[in-house]
Amino acid sequence: MTTGRSEEFTAPESGDRSLDGGWGERLRHALAALLFVGLSLLYLRPIWRVFGTHIAPDLGDPLFNLVILKWGVHKLSGGLAGFWSTFWNAPFYFPARDVTTLSDHLLGPAAFATLLGRFGVGAIAAYNLLFLGSFVLSGFATYWVLRRAGRSEVAAFLGGMAFAFAPFRWDQASHLQILLTPWIPLVLWHFDRLLVEGTGRRAGWFLLFYTLHVTGGAYLAYMIHVPLAVLFLNRLAGPGRIEWNGARARILGLTAGFALAVAGMVFAPYVLVRQAIERRGADARLYGASLVSWLTPAVRNLYSGAFSPLWRRPENAFFPGFLPSALALFAIGAEVRRRKRAEEKGLVAPQSASRRLALGALLALAAVAYAISDLRTWLDAPQVKASGFAVSTLPYLTAFAIVILALGTYALLRRRWEGRRRAPLFAESAWDRGLVYSGVACAVFALPLAYVPLMAILPGFSGMRVESRFLVLAALPVAALAAQGFDLALAWLRTSHKRKLGRPTRIAIAAATLGLLAFELCPHPLNWCPLPPEPELPPVYRFLAGDPKVAAVLELPIHAPLDDLPYLYFGTFHHKPLVNGYSGFVPPENQAFRADCCWPVPDAARLALLQNWGVTHVVVHLDRLEGRWQRREAKRWNRSAAVRRVYQDDRTIVFALLPESRGAVRAATIKPR
Repeated sequence: MTTGRSEEFTAPESGDRSLDGGWGERLRHALAALLFVGLSLLYLRPIWRVFGTHIAPDLGDPLFNLVILKWGVHKLSGGLAGFWSTFWNAPFYFPARDVTTLSDHLLGPAAFATLLGRFGVGAIAAYNLLFLGSFVLSGFATYWVLRRAGRSEVAAFLGGMAFAFAPFRWDQASHLQILLTPWIPLVLWHFDRLLVEGTGRRAGWFLLFYTLHVTGGAYLAYMIHVPLAVLFLNRLAGPGRIEWNGARARILGLTAGFALAVAGMVFAPYVLVRQAIERRGADARLYGASLVSWLTPAVRNLYSGAFSPLWRRPENAFFPGFLPSALALFAIGAEVRRRKRAEEKGLVAPQSASRRLALGALLALAAVAYAISDLRTWLDAPQVKASGFAVSTLPYLTAFAIVILALGTYALLRRRWEGRRRAPLFAESAWDRGLVYSGVACAVFALPLAYVPLMAILPGFSGMRVESRFLVLAALPVAALAAQGFDLALAWLRTSHKRKLGRPTRIAIAAATLGLLAFELCPHPLNWCPLPPEPELPPVYRFLAGDPKVAAVLELPIHAPLDDLPYLYFGTFHHKPLVNGYSGFVPPENQAFRADCCWPVPDAARLALLQNWGVTHVVVHLDRLEGRWQRREAKRWNRSAAVRRVYQDDRTIVFALLPESRGAVRAATIKPR
């Protein structure tokens, strides 16, 4: 990713003006921002017509994220007094507590939506503005950072496109918390600059973007610390290392303390309920990445139909695209050739045949162990399990140990035999080198080979279900490499023609490249799903909101978890606690309750348990019951001495639980199955 220039703010090779902060630069930044807005609107078509009434791409996780967003807005609108103690008790999965920690908190987005609400912007429009802004700002932030890293304007814009509209992001369109990546480039850039400059001003910028990022959601908030750690280690030694002094150490110490306080504030509630939400290796094997993930396009890619679905796995579409991949490989190849030329000049001693054989054997051993671990990951894929294919493989811990020992021995022997440490890749720019190494680290953590053994060691790893989302952070280095590849390719064209490329030629090349990339990254149109506005809510929810006797509610029927999402969404209009719920985790008591309830209404034992929990009302949606017999049974329930009908319309009946139901059966705890 280097071009022989200083990593400081130098003029790009394309001949554009240096980043002097003048009006010309500001105008170019404004133009880039407008182009990202235009591309985002085009790719999210027709978002401008459905901005306040629809969400995309489905009514699964997006609807749940909207529920969490509205809950945050509800609590923030009531003031900060008591906010922290009540926000983490979202009103679902009653009577479980701290259920907000079962998913991403979306604190920062909720604060933004609350601010918009002061100007009359509804929750759906705020959600869509966050959705749209995640693409616009991710692209512009990447463009801004790449310009300051020395890339040309066209290359920086290309890198912004490659990151903002990466196929992996389209595959995550249902997960707003994973799309909120605009702060990643800015956090990493200002952290690296903080290490180099050690000034209070740089610390302030880093802490601002770090806070914005960490309050966006739990997944990305946790994972950002991997590239931060890599950047820090990268600046401790080697070319471009930082020079320590007392003033710099004090600023870094204060910055670390403030960042730790922010992170602690966000993660403390998760830590307190850690034992209840720990994952096991099965989820990591199902959602872990593999080598083939880098060759799998997103379903929404225009050319995804040309690829066999046999290798497609959940959340594992990380093919960056043909053009970004080609440019990134070109940049890597150029750096490898540069270091090889250094070796040919005698900077690194050549190895004997026996030593080359030994080193090759160690690399082969690591490759075989990795391939076996990849095979085990694939054996857990749903399509493979359905075929009945099975074969014995190494445990992940064994394969991981073999890979680490083989690569560690390889590095030690090579250093000893060469008599000196080989110059690292991207030696001319510590920022470029740290960014690439951080991408490698995130790609490794996305593999079950590394992730499963580390679940028992590193705090927080056992709380995540989808480790392949580490690839979101690997997308930024890939985009930066693609930008560098474009600049290098343009320089190569100029050198191969032995003359300076004219401005019309450069414009034509830039337009053709960006146009091809825009076409390749363009997704199939998203599905925009309508949501009823508040005046069109089912009338039963107005009844629940207006009756002070309603303390906690169970809505029926409950079958699959997705069935509860409409209940949660309509519950945001009354905010009464619900036994129903939806999340990545299910509290044991709720899981046991719904295991065989209710056909079509609770039996005496479940009624007693509901009263013991403090549930006061049961809502039965007749139009969602299966078969006439269920509707008849639901209507007959009113004859029971345990309940009393307090509301009914054409589609819904609301029953109040009477005190008599408490003694119907002893209130025993239902054990989880």
